[in-house]
Amino acid sequence: MPLPQDEVGFPISADITLDATDLAAILAQMAGGLNTAIPASNTANSANDMLLDQIPAAIAAIPTTAMRGTDSAALASVLGALNTAAATGAVTDTDEAMAYIKELVTELQVVDGIVDAIKTVTDAALDAAAIQAACLAALTSMYGGTKRFATKTSSNPLTSGNLFAFSGTVMILSIIGRVTATHPAAANTCKLTITPDALAGTDICATKDLTGLDAGTILSITGTLSDNMVATDGVGVAIAQATPVVVTCVTSGVITVTYGDSGNQASAITWEIVWVPMNTDGDIDAA
Repeated sequence: MPLPQDEVGFPISADITLDATDLAAILAQMAGGLNTAIPASNTANSANDMLLDQIPAAIAAIPTTAMRGTDSAALASVLGALNTAAATGAVTDTDEAMAYIKELVTELQVVDGIVDAIKTVTDAALDAAAIQAACLAALTSMYGGTKRFATKTSSNPLTSGNLFAFSGTVMILSIIGRVTATHPAAANTCKLTITPDALAGTDICATKDLTGLDAGTILSITGTLSDNMVATDGVGVAIAQATPVVVTCVTSGVITVTYGDSGNQASAITWEIVWVPMNTDGDIDAA
C-alpha cells in the first residue's frame, strides 16, 4: 500500500531517508518545471496567472505621458539655447529666458563700468583735507560731540607769555589771533609754542611779521608745525586750520606766544582756541 503524500507529492513518513541520488532527482525535476513554458490558459490568481496576465496588465496601465518630463524641444522654447541672442527693450512673453539672462549680464557690465568711473572721480576728489575733516567729525562725535572754546588777550604792549593752560589730551581744531588794535609800523614777530609738563617746547608754527598790521586782521595756523603763521593785512578772513594738532601732558601744559619785540609794541591781539577733549582729563583754559 503506498504511503500518504503531501500536497507536493512527497511521501509523509518520519522514516524516509533521502540519499544523494534522490536529491539530485528532485532538483532535476524542479529545474525542469522552472524551464517549462507558461501555458496560455492559467488558473486565476495562480503563479502562472500573475506572470502571464496580471503583471503585464499592470505595466500596460502605467501612463505614458502624464509622468514624463518635458522634452528638449519644449525646454528650448522657454529657456532658449547657448546661442540665443540677448533680448533688448521691454520684457515680452515671447523671448526665451536665456535672452534675458544675456541682457542682464550686458547691463550689469555697463553698470560696473559706470561704478568704476564714479569711483575714479570720487577717489580723486577725496583729498587729504576731506579725509581729515571726516576723521575730525568722527573724533568729535566720539568724545562727546562738543567743541570747546577759550580766549585770552595779549594787551598793550604785546608781551610774550602763556595764553592757555591744558591738561590731559586735547585736539586743537583752530587757534587764531584777532588784531584788535593796529600794530605800529615797527618790526615785531610772533609765534605759538606748546610745552607739556617740563619737556622742551614745540613750536606749532613759524614766526609771522606783525609790522603795521591793521585792526581786524586775523592770524591763523595751518596745523603743519613748520608752516608760517598766516595773515593778510586788513583782512578779517582766514582759511580754517587744515590739520588738527593733538597735544598731551602728564600733569599740565601751556600754550605760549612769543613776540620778537616783547613789551615794546602798542597793540592788542585776542587769541581764540577751539578744541575737543580726547580723554576724560582733556581740558584747556585761559592762562
